[in-house]
Amino acid sequence: MNYVFNAAKLVLLGAVSCVVLFSIGNAVAGEEGVLFALIIWLAIVAGFYGLSDKIVVKMCRAEMLTVYHSPALFKTVEDVCNQTRFPMPKMYMISEDGPNVGSVGFGARRAGLLFTEGVAKLLTNDELRSAIAHQFVQVRRMDTAVGMVAGVIAMMLGMNSKIARERASAHDSGSRRQAFMRFGFRGALILLAPIASYAVRMLLNLKRVFKLDDSASSITGKPLDMANTIRTMEKKKYLFPTQIPPAVGHLFVVSPIRSVPVMSLFKSHPPMEERIQRLEALQRSVHGLSGA
Repeated sequence: MNYVFNAAKLVLLGAVSCVVLFSIGNAVAGEEGVLFALIIWLAIVAGFYGLSDKIVVKMCRAEMLTVYHSPALFKTVEDVCNQTRFPMPKMYMISEDGPNVGSVGFGARRAGLLFTEGVAKLLTNDELRSAIAHQFVQVRRMDTAVGMVAGVIAMMLGMNSKIARERASAHDSGSRRQAFMRFGFRGALILLAPIASYAVRMLLNLKRVFKLDDSASSITGKPLDMANTIRTMEKKKYLFPTQIPPAVGHLFVVSPIRSVPVMSLFKSHPPMEERIQRLEALQRSVHGLSGA
């Protein structure tokens, strides 16, 4: 059900972008404009499907990881793959001491895991298995696919907003009317970027993280391991600087943002305390059932 719901989000995004581009093309150049808009739309869709994972990996400055670099990590991933019947994913390493695990890919067969160097140093094997299971569930539910698209769009909006602010601060040449039009366009872009980013983040319901935690715990059978993973990751991120961009933070087990933003609307994860409380309650229910 969650897979279908997230797939529907992607279809809706594609349909909305199609309507917008077709409307612009028709208004500008009639039928020829619609044809041109169709070509652009197909290129955008193909680009998102084929390049989103590569863009996210590049944004995180991650490098491809092979079994020769970290045989123990590969063995742990392979064990979870065998347990969950998940295809062996590509693996990437982020040069960062704070422990975190993220995922990319449209579906299990195109999945990739992003590990920080801190996972091998600061997580136990059981906690690492919980983090991996968490990401496998995220991929299968299509949360990763939606999150990648949202992250790339947010990145593009952020870049355009930054460029607009820089240009708006410079002196414009030309007529007063042209300068006014340029200023109005850039001002609209600066205002539109946060609004559009919020609209994108609306695709990422915070409650999805609770379901990911619960599903990962059901795979390992140890909700407290998932709770300990979250606790360690959240605490250590305040001790180590991060290079994971906030635009793709929702793809990771915990948010890489070290401080609560002024605008809480942009949060991608529920508070650590709520996640841990739910997992501890799940642990008690599991013990209650086993003891019955």
